[in-house]
Amino acid sequence: MENEFKGLCPWCNAITRQTLVYNANRDDFVLVNPGNIEDFGDEIFVAVCKKCNGIWIGSTLSGDYGGSFGKGHRHIYYPTPNNNELPIEVPESIRSSYREAIKVKDVSSLSFAVMIRRSLEFVCNDKGANGKTLEKKIEDLYNKGLIPNQLFDLSTEVRKVGK
Repeated sequence: MENEFKGLCPWCNAITRQTLVYNANRDDFVLVNPGNIEDFGDEIFVAVCKKCNGIWIGSTLSGDYGGSFGKGHRHIYYPTPNNNELPIEVPESIRSSYREAIKVKDVSSLSFAVMIRRSLEFVCNDKGANGKTLEKKIEDLYNKGLIPNQLFDLSTEVRKVGK
């Protein structure tokens, strides 16, 4: 059975059922740039909204994944507070394509999928993925360890819809 909790989705802004797909205690991971580790929380987690299928990453102090500031002290690392913009470290071609996709997200889910597929193509090009098709390029990135299993699975579905 999947681990679920009820919480506010940072993508659709609805209080919905969330599926916990990964969680780890602070001792289980290495911080590249720890900064103030107290701000990081005791656990980090990856969840998927059951309503919009949005994937998000957060941390919590108490294991209360659905909590807000206070008892659970949940902090959201992804999506960024401005869902419409990727971090500046992401190449402009990918950010631009993603911005275009966000513009049509609430208007046409098919158009959104096509634009996200285009963004995936830019990611594959940026990472030097090998393959003649988007499917093979995504598979190459996965095999090289450049994308995690969940992103591989999600990318595969987006690729199918966007065809």
